[in-house]
Amino acid sequence: MPKFSDVPRTLRYTIIALYTQLVLGLVYFLMTYDATVAAIPARNPEFTEDQVRQISRSMILVQCLNTLIYAVLFYFLLLRKNWARIVYLILTIAGLPFLVPAFPRWLENPMAGITHLVTISISIYAIYVLFFASTKTYFQKQGL
Repeated sequence: MPKFSDVPRTLRYTIIALYTQLVLGLVYFLMTYDATVAAIPARNPEFTEDQVRQISRSMILVQCLNTLIYAVLFYFLLLRKNWARIVYLILTIAGLPFLVPAFPRWLENPMAGITHLVTISISIYAIYVLFFASTKTYFQKQGL
C-alpha cells in the first residue's frame, strides 16, 4: 500500500473529498429518512404497517451497503487500481436518473438539498480529477 504522502496531491484531495461525500450522503439520508418513510403510506395506502417497516429497514440496509461499497472503492483508488475509477464512473452515471425524483424533497428540506448539491459537486470534481487530470497517468502506470 502506498503511503498517503506518495499519492499525487490532486488525488489525495479527491480521496478526502470522496470520503467527505460519503459522510454527507449519510447526513442527507438521515435528514430525509423520516419524511421518506412517512410518505410511503400516503403514496401507497394499501401498504400495511409491517410492509412500511420492511421498506424502511430495506432503505437502511441499502444505505449501509452503498456506504460500504463506496468506502472500499475509494480505498482501492488509493491502491492505484484503474478498475476502481472506472467502476466509480459507472456507478455515478447509473445514479444520475435517481437525482430527478429527489428535487421536490430539496424544497421541503433546503438543508438536505444543499447537502445533496455539495455531494453532486464532489462527484463531478472527482470524475474530472480521476479521468482528465494528471492523476490519469498515475493509474495508467500500474494498469488494470
